[in-house]
Amino acid sequence: MALIDDIEFYGSRVDAGDLSRAKTAQLLAAASSGGLTLLGAEQAIDDWKDTRARLEGLFADTVDTLRALENGRPVPEHVQRNGLARVLRSPRRLDP
Repeated sequence: MALIDDIEFYGSRVDAGDLSRAKTAQLLAAASSGGLTLLGAEQAIDDWKDTRARLEGLFADTVDTLRALENGRPVPEHVQRNGLARVLRSPRRLDP
């Protein structure tokens, strides 16, 4: 099962009252195979309803940006409005 599917599954179970948030965060973090920390899993559970749309939008913006740059065009306006261009212009280094 894809991570987004796990996020939606676990998030909906917490909303339905079937599982506790703390236990679900542990399960989701484990299911992510290192993709999510416990804090990341908690945040994903809290925002589960919007996660798929946000990721799809981010993916589409990334593809549009790469295509534009490959063809010598500027970053598309819709990407700049969505904020991805700002992220791409100022990558942050995470120190271990």
